[in-house]
Amino acid sequence: MVTPEKQVFSTGQFFLPGVARPYHDWKPGGHGWVNIYGALEQSVNTYFYQLALDMGIDDMHDFLSRFGFGGRTGVDLLGEIPGVLPSRQWKRGQFGQPWYPGETVIAGIGQGFIVTTPLQLATALAALVNGGARFAPRLLFASKSAGGGQAQRLKAPVVQQIPVDDPANWDIVREGMRRVVHGEKGTARRIKPESGYQIAGKERHHATGGTGRWRQAESIANGSAPAPQCPVHRLCSFYPSGNRGGRCGRTWWRGIKRSGAGGASRDRFLAEPGTVEMKRILPGWVKWPQLDFPLLLSLLLLMGFGLLVLYSASGQEMPMVYRQATRIAMGLAIMLMLSQVPPHILRLWTPWLYTLGMVLLLATWFFGVGRSTSRWLDLGLFRFQPSEIMKLGIPMMVAWYLHPRRLPPDLITMLVSIAIILAPVLLIARQPDLGTALLVAASGGL
Repeated sequence: MVTPEKQVFSTGQFFLPGVARPYHDWKPGGHGWVNIYGALEQSVNTYFYQLALDMGIDDMHDFLSRFGFGGRTGVDLLGEIPGVLPSRQWKRGQFGQPWYPGETVIAGIGQGFIVTTPLQLATALAALVNGGARFAPRLLFASKSAGGGQAQRLKAPVVQQIPVDDPANWDIVREGMRRVVHGEKGTARRIKPESGYQIAGKERHHATGGTGRWRQAESIANGSAPAPQCPVHRLCSFYPSGNRGGRCGRTWWRGIKRSGAGGASRDRFLAEPGTVEMKRILPGWVKWPQLDFPLLLSLLLLMGFGLLVLYSASGQEMPMVYRQATRIAMGLAIMLMLSQVPPHILRLWTPWLYTLGMVLLLATWFFGVGRSTSRWLDLGLFRFQPSEIMKLGIPMMVAWYLHPRRLPPDLITMLVSIAIILAPVLLIARQPDLGTALLVAASGGL
């Protein structure tokens, strides 16, 4: 399907038969005739549009899955997400819709439904470098027993040996990626080292959401050094805020030079195949947390008004106001910390938080205290209401359950969601605490 001799003509626009809507190249006017080397060197969209159509989305899915896309890499960390590698069957199951040719076109340049992680990109590059041997990346380099002894190097396990009809095909792709840096028209030629050090890489610029002047973009550089045989240093760099034209690549190359892999000391960085390094390039200054300041200001005003009411209702008793203000400050601090937790980590916590809340609500049945109620648990140093946990636990658990399932939900999904809400609500109403039970039910239902 792809040979070094096959060429595609790029005019700057690509059309599906019978469709007036164009699919654009990044370069106005196009790149002219290009083969696979030129397509990789110049990042020619048209070449890969046509290649995607020739393959079809299902063959693309089957082939790319061998490189680890659409699945977890097996890194020794919790919380890894698999991304999305679409197919006809995937879209039918996810949305109940057919697959369209235009979606195949944009999938050829990694857009549309495709979702990948930087670690997946680095792992796939390692497989390309290693001639098809895909390793599970490892963060832990070595380990030793508590009693002493010599540390033992942990080897990355081979997940799959990717089969190809001709092993020379690996060299074709590696040469194209080398030209990205060293070619006359390479998109990352600005990072070409003066020392003659050989680098193979690929840079990608893509939008991440929004419209108009608020549309955000990101650049990803994925590369290996030295080339063409690249067992030394593999790095995937991520640069936010719409930087392209080699800036992301320059940051990637600076990372290699700082590590020593770009100079005379590179031997100490030699790693066996499968050692993948990933680095996230952050802005020079740490940004403030992303907060909804109008909402935060509204909460502060509401809390301030509550303190005034407490001051008036308590007969101007300041110690009571101070205690309440301390609780508010602690709650705000916890809220700010939780707001910075990545969503995939919150998903991991959700079943445990819900289970903890249910256990504590059951505990109030036997050990609960209070005036004519059993809504409190007395732990000696302090007392608290387990129902407060469920104000967070129920909506998070419902969202956790619905997230991987097809929408709109079917009858079984609806019944399970109702059961998730109803179980703690009944335990809270039994205490009795009807007001909190209604509030918790509303938080889950909405």
